[in-house]
Amino acid sequence: MRIHCPFCHGRAVVNSHPKPTGRMEELYCSCNNPACSARFVYRAYYSHILAPPLSTLTNSLHEQIAELPDDERRRLLQTYAADLPLFAQGK
Repeated sequence: MRIHCPFCHGRAVVNSHPKPTGRMEELYCSCNNPACSARFVYRAYYSHILAPPLSTLTNSLHEQIAELPDDERRRLLQTYAADLPLFAQGK
């Protein structure tokens, strides 16, 4: 993430950011332009999910398969036998 100075629009750097509280962080920044040298605070916050963590998807899928009746689970695993040889062979 690049930070630009709100005054001269030059590049700025993050000098520090205290421990985040909740969904928001404050980024303490300073402008790299020697003629400006402004110091300012940017606030960054979490907005929404674009893609959930893979572990969430994996666990969810695993739970859904585990809840299937035996015959449906067997049929599902046979469908993907070429991609999942360990599961198809019952190892």
